[in-house]
Amino acid sequence: MQKTQVLAIADDPEIVRKLSKTLDLEGCELKVKMTGPQGIQSAIADQPDLIIVDTHLPRETGILALGFLKRSFRTRHIPVVALEGSKRDLSSVVDPQTWV
Repeated sequence: MQKTQVLAIADDPEIVRKLSKTLDLEGCELKVKMTGPQGIQSAIADQPDLIIVDTHLPRETGILALGFLKRSFRTRHIPVVALEGSKRDLSSVVDPQTWV
């Protein structure tokens, strides 16, 4: 069985660590990109099952990436979760039952 592919666009090591640990327990495979442009390129090329975007990336690239991902016909079908705080509980974000 193929693992669920999750793309995280985040540069905060704590967010990445928490996501990695939790998603691994859920049987998901995590790919991390540290900037909005890198994340957009990866989303288009890899077509992940879920994208998680840290909206607090430098120079607002998280917000810009989020907007692009939801407008582009190549990525708008992929569920996207926007993270707005780096120190929050991520359990509801990575629970596949909550993905829309």
